Amino acid sequence: MSHILYMISGIPYGKNKTRGNKNAPPAWTKTVIEQTKHLPKVKDACILKVTFLLPPDKFGSSGK
Repeated sequence: MSHILYMISGIPYGKNKTRGNKNAPPAWTKTVIEQTKHLPKVKDACILKVTFLLPPDKFGSSGK
């Protein structure tokens, strides 16, 4: 089984934003497409592991 390890630079956000600029253009979506368009297409079943490394100012206040 082959593996692809790839890091996408940028700050992710949810598609259904609940705070901040709710009408912001889908910059994260465009970033992901731009930075991964050169990777091979997935043709079979696969496992996707995603790790988000968020800056401290992007954490919600629910835990405070």
